[in-house]
Amino acid sequence: MNLILFEKDEIEKPLSLKDERGFHIIKVLKKKEGECFDGGVVNGTAGACRINRIENGNIYYSFLPGQESKPVFPLLPVTLIIGFPRPIQLKRLLRDCVSLGAASINLTATALGEKSYLNSNLLKDDAIRKNLLEGAMQGRGTGIPSLEFFLSLKQCLDSVSGNFNDGGKILLDISPGAEPLSSLDLRRLSPVCLAIGSERGWTEEERGLFREKGFISCSLGKRILRTETAVTASLALALGRMGLI
Repeated sequence: MNLILFEKDEIEKPLSLKDERGFHIIKVLKKKEGECFDGGVVNGTAGACRINRIENGNIYYSFLPGQESKPVFPLLPVTLIIGFPRPIQLKRLLRDCVSLGAASINLTATALGEKSYLNSNLLKDDAIRKNLLEGAMQGRGTGIPSLEFFLSLKQCLDSVSGNFNDGGKILLDISPGAEPLSSLDLRRLSPVCLAIGSERGWTEEERGLFREKGFISCSLGKRILRTETAVTASLALALGRMGLI
């Protein structure tokens, strides 16, 4: 946790030492009464939090907007379309996407994806929110990306793809003719949309849907990657080609 985040209705309310954030402040950051830690409001302002007292198992603090000790980072203009991954991967995937600064995450069912993944307990609101917050606190940002679920790729593309210019819509694929993502100059194409399939990849019909929406095919090389690896690698590489990292 490089920035302690609070929901708007939590700010300046007692923070339990049993809360992961409270435990981190005292046991990891080793903060004491009178000292400050960097904090912020989810999708809002960052600042310093001064510990007034620690008693009855709670931290009592004051929030001082704009007085954080180090820079806080905004969300970046990249949208992700991701074929539903294995539930065990989803937690790490969401956390890493947020810590890298993705502004929007769209999870979609795919033809070759496992349908049972859509019923995962990790898709419950509280579990998802926790994963997103962990990523934001790790990446030192207050922003939480938008997160949408779609039951079909067509529905997802109809909702998402109209927000981007041609050239800024990229399908990650291993089909012949896909150019290396590392070869693209994306500095003038912001915002960018990246589409990464589930582990069995895309069907020809799905590739056709992407072509109809103006996506270009790119690859991360010849190796077959797990979805979470492909998402993290393509997001980091695209941000680099955009000149943002």
